Amino acid sequence: MEQGIDAEFSNWRGLFGPQDMPEYAVAYWEEICRKYGWTMDFADHEAFGVYLDQVNEEYKVLLKEVGLGE
Repeated sequence: MEQGIDAEFSNWRGLFGPQDMPEYAVAYWEEICRKYGWTMDFADHEAFGVYLDQVNEEYKVLLKEVGLGE
């Protein structure tokens, strides 16, 4: 906003594990997320791919607005 660009930026993290991940491992990562105040959300590989495509398009627009994109 300081530069006249109406944008919001969020940093996301992705944790990947096998479909049959043991419960103790799931509990460990859930505790890590809580410890650092990370919001937990589940997305299968297709939904996560769609999300990444959307984020990449947003980045392209933002980079273009600040003169760093095509």
